[in-house]
Amino acid sequence: MRFKLDIENKILIPFMILAILPITILGIVSYWNGYQLLFHDRLQSQEELMGEALAYIEMIDGKVLDGRVSLSEGKAEAEEFFRNMKRNNLILMEEDLFLIGDDTKLDQAVRQKILESREAFVDEGNRRYLLRHYDRWNWTLVMSISKSIFLEELISIQKYTLLLTIIFLVLSMQSIIFIAHHISKPIKYFAEVCRKVELGNLKVKVDLNRGDEIGILANSFNHMIDQMNTSTEKLIEMTKFNEDILKNIDIGIMTTDRGGRLLTLNKSGKEILEKYDDIPILEELELQTLQTIDRKYSINQMITLNGSGGKTIYIDAGTSLLRKEDGSFYGAICSFNDISERKIIENNLIRVDRLASVGQFAAGLAHEIRNPLTGIKTGIQVIKNREANKNNKDSAELMEGLTDEIDRINNLVTDLLDFSKPKQAVREKADVNKIIRKSLDMAKEGIMTKEMKVVVATGEKQNFVFVDRGQAEQIFLNIITNAIEAVDHGGALHILTESIEEDGLSWVRISFSDDGAGMEEELLKKIFNPFFTTKSKGTGLGLVVVSKLIEENNGKIYIESKINQGTKISILLPEYRRDKNEE
Repeated sequence: MRFKLDIENKILIPFMILAILPITILGIVSYWNGYQLLFHDRLQSQEELMGEALAYIEMIDGKVLDGRVSLSEGKAEAEEFFRNMKRNNLILMEEDLFLIGDDTKLDQAVRQKILESREAFVDEGNRRYLLRHYDRWNWTLVMSISKSIFLEELISIQKYTLLLTIIFLVLSMQSIIFIAHHISKPIKYFAEVCRKVELGNLKVKVDLNRGDEIGILANSFNHMIDQMNTSTEKLIEMTKFNEDILKNIDIGIMTTDRGGRLLTLNKSGKEILEKYDDIPILEELELQTLQTIDRKYSINQMITLNGSGGKTIYIDAGTSLLRKEDGSFYGAICSFNDISERKIIENNLIRVDRLASVGQFAAGLAHEIRNPLTGIKTGIQVIKNREANKNNKDSAELMEGLTDEIDRINNLVTDLLDFSKPKQAVREKADVNKIIRKSLDMAKEGIMTKEMKVVVATGEKQNFVFVDRGQAEQIFLNIITNAIEAVDHGGALHILTESIEEDGLSWVRISFSDDGAGMEEELLKKIFNPFFTTKSKGTGLGLVVVSKLIEENNGKIYIESKINQGTKISILLPEYRRDKNEE
């Protein structure tokens, strides 16, 4: 665990170091000076004693030279004198022979240095040896002095100095502690207030009535807190306002980071995604957002997706970069809206306009064509009868072919009239399963010819719809006929009826799925256009009439088709509700 110093100790420790350091240095210098003075005093005393001893030897040697005593008597007298001095640190040597003193006090190396040195002293270890040589007698006088500190003497000499130093040090420490506490107290208080602000308490204030810089800092801090409170309140209001906008706006808003990862999604956006949870809308939006981030420009486009039951979903999406003031970006924003209903209405309006124009043209054209056709057919029948009387077989076959072609043109005219002026739907309660069976009976010949497998799944429950029975039969028969023509020999047709809920309404969905050739997506977009057909002898009005009849009965139609995989046509008809449909 790492130890942290508070502000008081950070102030106290450096001040203590600054106070202790000079006092310690002063004590060391004082001690060293005392030691030097004491050592030099002791050394001077020993040197004086050595000088007196050497003078005494010279005096005895003078007697020897005067003949008053012999050399041996003089040496003996001198030795006796030095023994009587009773100096433990005195050694008298004649060459390397100890005359006076303990020879164990000098090891061989020190003894050799003493004999060879002509200096006044020799230092060895923590001792200094004072030397005096008297060459006439081959005597060496040695006195040793320890260089170790004379602790007791120093303490005795400097005890008052040490006492004053300790007193001054204690007073300095107390003063430093007081100063450090006085300086750190408002800083600690300031830090505690800042900690409360960090935890979110913006109501706290710094209560320091001082005239120095700390007081100025406290006043500035309080003013800053007031400004923060004001700015925070405005920011909260603005945030709530923006949140209310995002909650109540009827378009989806989502934001991402620089990597395209989703950050936020408003309520309307979630509702759109939940409404079409089986359609990958979010993936398409994220892909468009990534394109905006990569290309660094805004993208506005309509996303078209196919939902369940062949329903087409239209999403109007716009993406742009989220930029800072300096121009750098930190993410992207995407606004999207479900315009499926509007797009369907627009497509219906376009189709209605187109059909109205074509219908008006078709009605006029049908009347103009039907009148001469009647005359032509009558004339051909007369000619046919005459040729029959002549037994002209080739002419009879030719007349028969012309009659068939005229009937085909007449059927086309009938389709045009049905398309241009369909009869008013008379809606009533009808069992959709019975209508399907009747339509299959009417198409039985085509089914048997191709040996088709037809599977009808209606469930145990009866499905009642509110439609015009005749128009419903025409719708189903047309779709079944198209399936028969689309499948190969031995193909299959599956019919499924079920009750569903869509857009808050109850429907009966009738699905016709065949395994025929199918068609491309581009062709699929044109199948409701008048006169568009992929059949060699088709009129291109079958599905147009079906669409118009479904519209007359307040229904919906969805088509899904893939090449070599077949086609699925889903029709939604209003489910019969007695309380609503028979009021």
